[in-house]
Amino acid sequence: MATPVTRGASQLTTGVERHVVRRGIAAVGLVSVALIHLLDVPGKFDELPYVGCSLSGSSSRPCFWPRR
Repeated sequence: MATPVTRGASQLTTGVERHVVRRGIAAVGLVSVALIHLLDVPGKFDELPYVGCSLSGSSSRPCFWPRR
């Protein structure tokens, strides 16, 4: 006879809690990738100026040209 599966109070039991955790992990990942690129921009201006200009232009574009 199979034993019933019991879940403790500390486990993530609902889909909502799992969703919140996954979104948090994804947000931390995106922020870390953005930080790496932000820290790399000054080096790009010294190494290849056109790449530095394109990086700064593509990142500042949403701030100055809003969606219609």
